[in-house]
Amino acid sequence: GMHGKIVSVDEEKMQWCDDSVYEIATYATNEYDGAVNTAKLMDRYDADKYYAAYWCADYGYGWYMPAKKELEKIFQHKSKINSTLSKYGYSQLEEIWYWSSTEVVGDEFCAWFVYMSNGDTDSPNKLSNLYVRAVSAF
Repeated sequence: GMHGKIVSVDEEKMQWCDDSVYEIATYATNEYDGAVNTAKLMDRYDADKYYAAYWCADYGYGWYMPAKKELEKIFQHKSKINSTLSKYGYSQLEEIWYWSSTEVVGDEFCAWFVYMSNGDTDSPNKLSNLYVRAVSAF
């Protein structure tokens, strides 16, 4: 009867996608369900060019790149998450920018990220080098 989400114990710094595809609208615009966005990206013939989502999906079955609102929720619970990560010797969520899987509606060049220092969001160019963590639901 328990359910929730877990955050990967490691992270990587990378672009959202390759420069050969960043001008293409992917319609991965769901702000609440990163699994839906990640599936849209992984169903593409050029899925390996969507680096951040590909890294998350490659983490294993059920892992995905979190959506914008999921990352905001992670920020809200950051102290609890970091406490657990630290307890088991894993790297904590840093006060840095983390990619979401949510592409900006009407601007295929950009995707949303969340700043884990204060919860701010912004939408830089997909070629920016930011951090990503995978998420899984249970």
